[in-house]
Amino acid sequence: MTKSKIFLFLCLSFIGGIFLDSLIFVPKLYFFAILISGLFLTLFSLFLRKKELMIIVFCLLFFAGGAWRHQISNIRAKNNEFKSYIEKEEVIDLIGIIDSQPSVGEKTTKIKLQPQDFKGKILLTNWKYPQYKYGDKLKVRGMLEEPQTFEGFNYKEYLEKDGIYALMYFPKIELIKKGFGNPIMEKLFFTKSKLKNSINQIMPSPQAGLLEALLFGDEDNIPKHWKEKFNLTGTRHIAAVSGMNITIICNVLLGL
Repeated sequence: MTKSKIFLFLCLSFIGGIFLDSLIFVPKLYFFAILISGLFLTLFSLFLRKKELMIIVFCLLFFAGGAWRHQISNIRAKNNEFKSYIEKEEVIDLIGIIDSQPSVGEKTTKIKLQPQDFKGKILLTNWKYPQYKYGDKLKVRGMLEEPQTFEGFNYKEYLEKDGIYALMYFPKIELIKKGFGNPIMEKLFFTKSKLKNSINQIMPSPQAGLLEALLFGDEDNIPKHWKEKFNLTGTRHIAAVSGMNITIICNVLLGL
């Protein structure tokens, strides 16, 4: 069996564990039973030099790991530290750092903030200006809200996958200091920003917005009516992060 197939089976086992635990709760006793059995079977397969048996054992371990990972995420989401503040429905002050590049829309900006002394993150919705960057340390004052589940779309679970457990709309924001992010990420975001500015200087809209979506998966600068046209013609996928984006990046790297 090739290494790529082994890797595929391990990935599928991990995903299968997540899927099973999302349907039924897997007791913790089962995890320990699988772990202990896996250790014994690993030693047994090494002794017999049976590669196929070892692959099966690791698939079981990855399966248990996926289920365990899903349970940890669920527990963390249900017992998040923002819950008590949401229930009180009162204005609070938080100090935190922007841990990813803000998503800038036509009128508003969405900011992922990692507050101090909290394990989870909150999603801020603010006006487009003034603009803030990755690594900025902010003091925000506002009211926390729990993400709602819309018809046909579980927005709450969608945010939970990124560790976001609360929302805050149009808070009072004060910039404390810049430069608290990872230096490598700051350079990458700076380069991305320069490239986007160059694209907008040499290309008109909506072509510039489409190229940004192809290169960076960023649809913020595609006009709304063009997004609707893409939806109607079934071509919205060309502006999404997909194999095309990865192919472009790989071709550039291979050329270098």
